[in-house]
Amino acid sequence: MEAYMKDQFSFLGIKSPERKAIQQDYFRASERPQIQDLRLVILYLWELDEREFQYCAQELFHKYSKQLDPSHIELIEDIVLSKPWWDTIDFIASNIIGTLFQRHPEIIQSVTEQWMNSEDMWLQRCCLLFQLKYKNDFDVALLESFILRLNDHPEFFIRKAIGWSLRQLSKFAPESVNRIISEIPLSPLSVREGSKYL
Repeated sequence: MEAYMKDQFSFLGIKSPERKAIQQDYFRASERPQIQDLRLVILYLWELDEREFQYCAQELFHKYSKQLDPSHIELIEDIVLSKPWWDTIDFIASNIIGTLFQRHPEIIQSVTEQWMNSEDMWLQRCCLLFQLKYKNDFDVALLESFILRLNDHPEFFIRKAIGWSLRQLSKFAPESVNRIISEIPLSPLSVREGSKYL
């Protein structure tokens, strides 16, 4: 597991199905934290060394997704910027941020603008990926604006995310993806990923 994650983190070595079963047993036997205590619990788990604790934290966070409000943006930013790698960023973007933004669309513009301007590639990756589960509710213009700003980014993780977001969009709006690929100079990786279903 450590080798798969390029030795970024240490692991207990518990495979995902077993870990989720342990978590489920624990949450069944114990009361879940109150929403006001969520930050304390999430950050405690996030500080532990082994990566499985971060997986537990983000999955616990997700259980509260229908109770989240704009005040939780700070907590989201804290865990995005601490120990970031694709395995947590992608879950947080599509499950936690995506749900929060659907429930509070009034904050999308200001928050994503701040993240795009941050020059942090993980916050920028969140901008590209938060709509992955939106299906027909994709804001194509917003995604395209992010792609225009990041299309020549040198980082693999940004180029891959551009392609992934376009690939997902192509399931519901293939004509938009064809247009974006034809009009915006994208990396070969982004084009290859984005055109998989076209």
